[in-house]
Amino acid sequence: MIKIIKQISLMLISAGLLLILGGFASVDFDVYKLSTVIDEEVVYRTKTIPLDEIRKLAVSVSYSDLVIETSPTDDFVITYPESESLQYNLNVTSNRIDLEKKSVLKLMNWFTITDREDTVVTIQVPKAFKGVLAVNGSHGDAQIKDLQSLSMFTVDYKYGDCWLTSIDAESVSLQFAHGKSVLENFKCESLSIEDGYMESEYDALKISEDLRISSSHGSVEMSNVEADLMRNDFNYSSLTIADSKFAEQVNIIMAHEDAKIKTSSMAGLCVDGNYVNLQLQDNDVQSIYVDLRHGDVEGTLKGAEDEYSTNAVVTHGDANISSQYREGAKYELDLMLDYSNAKLAFTK
Repeated sequence: MIKIIKQISLMLISAGLLLILGGFASVDFDVYKLSTVIDEEVVYRTKTIPLDEIRKLAVSVSYSDLVIETSPTDDFVITYPESESLQYNLNVTSNRIDLEKKSVLKLMNWFTITDREDTVVTIQVPKAFKGVLAVNGSHGDAQIKDLQSLSMFTVDYKYGDCWLTSIDAESVSLQFAHGKSVLENFKCESLSIEDGYMESEYDALKISEDLRISSSHGSVEMSNVEADLMRNDFNYSSLTIADSKFAEQVNIIMAHEDAKIKTSSMAGLCVDGNYVNLQLQDNDVQSIYVDLRHGDVEGTLKGAEDEYSTNAVVTHGDANISSQYREGAKYELDLMLDYSNAKLAFTK
């Protein structure tokens, strides 16, 4: 009897598997039918809007690439895609332009088709525009370039790469979530950057006041940056600073990863790190303060050893720098090391 029951159970299981496989086979035909939706016709609409009293341009895109550049005329020229499953609202009032993607759902079989990833929104901005540019986007890449004299420039981008070049604005605020960001030839009074999971490159930035950078996971590489002061707050992100100038102090807070600072000048440098290795190379810094819980500090310091007033407190680890107070010294060096080592050399 037990043997018969086992045979019946095996027969039922086999029959169930056949039904499941047959069901998958029947779905295949429906899946291929979806290609008619994916390949639906896209029409590009172009709108020309005179500058007049426009003071703000707000753009919100998703599942499309975005290009914003200088207009060859004195008008805004906006070109955007339109299809059955991809639509945009363009609203123009007396002083602002809003371009926003509509939420469109197209249901077919078991799937939902809402977006297209092979389309481009292009916006040309007149040179005389001196207002606010606010950009919001996701699931697409952005190129924003050659914009001058903006009063405010904000970007909030998720899941996409962003190239921002030749931008002149009073205040700039950038938020990136996932992807890569490249900033080149920026000029502004203040710049605030908040990175998520990003690889970021900054080159030739001139900030007359504050530069603030927050990075969660990824890397930040900056070169030829000029700013009054800089404040960095990093979690699982690495930092590289090269050939840069800061009139006041640079403050760096890091939880993990490494930091490299080379051939740069600043009034003061303060590094507070947990699991961090710090490398210094030929920097011109009047006052250096390093507080590391785990990790090493190494490299070269500008000047001679007798030009420094040093204070080294090493709880666990080794350091080739000892405490030596020198009144009126040209440079100051403070090392607070716990489970860390210091190996520093002087250029003279």
